[in-house]
Amino acid sequence: MSEPAPQQEGPVLEPEEVAALMENLDPNEETQAILASLPPMPQPEHVEIFTYESGGSEGPERYPLFGSVQERMAEAIKDSWKEIFQRQIDLDAGNATMTHYEEIIESDKPNAYLVFDHPGFGLMLVVISINLTVAYVDALLGGSGEAYGESAEVLSPVEQRLCKRLAREIEHIMTAAWKPVYPMDFILKKIETDPQFLGVAANRDLCFSTSYHIKLNDNLEGDIAFHFPRTFLDPILEMLRSNDQDKPDSVDDEWSLQLRQGLQGTPLTLRLEMGSLQMNIAQFLALKSGDQLPLSKRATDMVELWVESEPVFRAIAGQKDGWLAAEIKEPYHHGGEL
Repeated sequence: MSEPAPQQEGPVLEPEEVAALMENLDPNEETQAILASLPPMPQPEHVEIFTYESGGSEGPERYPLFGSVQERMAEAIKDSWKEIFQRQIDLDAGNATMTHYEEIIESDKPNAYLVFDHPGFGLMLVVISINLTVAYVDALLGGSGEAYGESAEVLSPVEQRLCKRLAREIEHIMTAAWKPVYPMDFILKKIETDPQFLGVAANRDLCFSTSYHIKLNDNLEGDIAFHFPRTFLDPILEMLRSNDQDKPDSVDDEWSLQLRQGLQGTPLTLRLEMGSLQMNIAQFLALKSGDQLPLSKRATDMVELWVESEPVFRAIAGQKDGWLAAEIKEPYHHGGEL
């Protein structure tokens, strides 16, 4: 009967032998060998697709003042087009959305593209259906405001020139709508019918977009859309985020009254500046009693009335009941009210 084989004590290979074998392995092979030695990881049954540039919580819905501007533009467009076409205009305003610029310029519908520039902000885009553009031009020329239905795909040279009238009206509407929020100075840069030549933004840039569907009659309808690249709005995004919800839920009226009353008792120094002149040190040292100093002001000229270190009102110097007085005429610039 044979004897059992002796049990192996310790590792099969000594550490020096393992190190010698590992030296001959490629780093990738070593990594694969380590991963292969790990137990399999459990995988989830359902995996949803995740995209990084989905707009999410940073879309237009996070900026209530932007929505307010779009509402004002909708009302202004409806009133303006009603006046141009001399009839009731149906307008449906869509929600403000986040759109990639490449999606805007890949439209398969014929459009007129109006590019506006704003110094310090950059370029933004207004897209109008060609048939609406043609109808608008027809109304400007005294027509009934009609287009050639689905065959309107390009602008004639005359329509291209008259389209500038439409662009100026849109410029006026945008400027007026933005004024309560932030003063905007839009400048028409160009009008195109081929979106490949616009150059407003990079293809993957995100835009805050709002579209309005306009129906002129049963046979004529189209869209006008405003696209503001997010980079265009960057300088004022935080301001557009504010709304009435940012205000405190409650106000201590008693504390406010006491503060106002306390401030009203604060003393102020008012100074009427009659004029000024320059002289050198020698002239100043030579002054004596009886000398007259010309102040380059006539008695009827308005002068500044200062409060502390700020000019607040324009006034005319005079006298009342034997006392020197100042008759306030108008605020200086950003000063108080009369």
